[in-house]
Amino acid sequence: MKTMSLIKNTLGVPMNAKLMFYPARRFALGLGSGVNFNSINTTCSLNTVFQFN
Repeated sequence: MKTMSLIKNTLGVPMNAKLMFYPARRFALGLGSGVNFNSINTTCSLNTVFQFN
Protein backbone atom coordinates (compact mmCIF):
# COMPACT_ATOMS: atom_id res chain seq x y z
CA MET A 1 0.00 0.00 0.00
CA LYS A 2 1.36 3.38 -1.00
CA THR A 3 0.80 6.49 1.08
CA MET A 4 1.17 10.00 -0.21
CA SER A 5 1.76 13.00 1.99
CA LEU A 6 1.56 16.64 1.10
CA ILE A 7 4.22 18.96 2.44
CA LYS A 8 3.38 22.65 2.45
CA ASN A 9 5.79 25.41 3.34
CA THR A 10 4.14 28.22 5.26
CA LEU A 11 5.26 31.33 7.05
CA GLY A 12 3.86 31.74 10.57
CA VAL A 13 3.47 35.02 12.44
CA PRO A 14 3.59 34.47 16.23
CA MET A 15 2.22 37.01 18.71
CA ASN A 16 2.59 36.79 22.50
CA ALA A 17 1.37 39.00 25.34
CA LYS A 18 1.58 38.88 29.15
CA LEU A 19 -0.47 40.74 31.74
CA MET A 20 1.39 40.69 35.08
CA PHE A 21 0.35 41.71 38.60
CA TYR A 22 3.07 42.16 41.25
CA PRO A 23 1.55 41.70 44.74
CA ALA A 24 5.07 41.59 46.24
CA ARG A 25 8.49 42.80 45.15
CA ARG A 26 9.82 39.39 44.04
CA PHE A 27 6.61 37.57 43.09
CA ALA A 28 4.25 38.04 40.13
CA LEU A 29 1.00 36.49 38.91
CA GLY A 30 -0.46 36.92 35.47
CA LEU A 31 -2.05 35.72 32.29
CA GLY A 32 -0.21 34.93 29.09
CA SER A 33 -1.67 34.56 25.64
CA GLY A 34 -0.24 33.48 22.33
CA VAL A 35 -1.45 33.31 18.74
CA ASN A 36 0.28 31.90 15.67
CA PHE A 37 -1.22 32.95 12.34
CA ASN A 38 -0.40 30.91 9.25
CA SER A 39 -2.19 29.74 6.12
CA ILE A 40 -2.76 26.11 7.22
CA ASN A 41 -3.82 26.36 10.87
CA THR A 42 -4.13 29.24 13.34
CA THR A 43 -3.39 28.28 16.94
CA CYS A 44 -4.35 30.19 20.10
CA SER A 45 -3.36 29.67 23.73
CA LEU A 46 -4.17 31.20 27.11
CA ASN A 47 -2.27 30.28 30.26
CA THR A 48 -1.42 31.39 33.79
CA VAL A 49 2.00 32.77 34.68
CA PHE A 50 3.72 32.52 38.06
CA GLN A 51 7.06 34.34 38.38
CA PHE A 52 9.48 34.41 41.30
CA ASN A 53 12.74 36.38 41.11
